[in-house]
Amino acid sequence: MDFVQMVIWDKGRGGLGWHYRRCYEVVLVAKPKGGKMPWYDKSGSLWNVIRPGDHGIRPMSPPTRKHPTQKPVSLFELFVRLHTKPGDLVVDPFCGSGSSGVAAKKLGRRWLGCDTDERWVKMTLERLAATTPPLPGLEEEE
Repeated sequence: MDFVQMVIWDKGRGGLGWHYRRCYEVVLVAKPKGGKMPWYDKSGSLWNVIRPGDHGIRPMSPPTRKHPTQKPVSLFELFVRLHTKPGDLVVDPFCGSGSSGVAAKKLGRRWLGCDTDERWVKMTLERLAATTPPLPGLEEEE
């Protein structure tokens, strides 16, 4: 993968840590090595800082969070829409609780994710099973 851009997600209030609690996270955008970065946004450009309320993205509230660094599905939906079209493959090498997979599935993209912790893989599979429609190419055969 080739690094393309660093985007800051301003999470609003709260955050991890004690002193100087971090209220943002870095989103690294990459493309296939040597490939082009698709861009499907009609405006042609977006700010590289995403703030609460931008694009309908709301902060995660602690009661809805199941993973320590879980992100809102709507954040991933933004990036999936920007850089893919239906049927394309979305890859998340650090999928955590699977928010990127849920976004991909909801938007009709294929998805490949991995994590080193078995409990998060299990959570991801449960979240994907509860999300409709089925991932393209993985519909059950009759």
